[in-house]
Amino acid sequence: MAEGIILAGGKASRIGENKLLLPYKGKPIIMHVIDAMRQHTTKIFIISGKYHQSLQQALSSEQDVRVIYNEDYEKGMFTSVLKGIANASEDCYIMPGDMPKIQVKTFEILRTLQSDSQIYVPSYNYKRGHPIFIKQSLFPALLKEDQSSNLKRFRNNQGFITVPVDDEGVLIDIDTHKDYSMLSK
Repeated sequence: MAEGIILAGGKASRIGENKLLLPYKGKPIIMHVIDAMRQHTTKIFIISGKYHQSLQQALSSEQDVRVIYNEDYEKGMFTSVLKGIANASEDCYIMPGDMPKIQVKTFEILRTLQSDSQIYVPSYNYKRGHPIFIKQSLFPALLKEDQSSNLKRFRNNQGFITVPVDDEGVLIDIDTHKDYSMLSK
């Protein structure tokens, strides 16, 4: 199995509210990500920031989910990646919490892939997306990265393989009200 890191520390400045708790198909957006991921994880870490309290309250009944506050969230998403990796102890998936169309099968494809690579990145129609799957052996190198770095730079420096998937959800995130309104289309 693996662990999951869901990045939820953003300020949601383009949408102006906690987009992860907006309803989609009868449940909060973030629950779609959790539900898809949980079938292939032993535990899930939600790395929060500005909306820590509301996420903690909304997810309090989820036994395999732990909400962790990232006190450095204002310094960027990579600080949440580092916070998640510091808590992880198994190979892990890393993805934003605003991607409710991700499919369960994508997690399975990434986890069961046999390769010498230590990083797997899904792609749909030749565009790379999320989740990124990182093997535990890379955690020490990742934790040495400066907070000003980013996951893409680390991924590119370490090398990775692109894994084609039949899942448009690896590309769809919610940043604006227009994105949110397009979910049902």
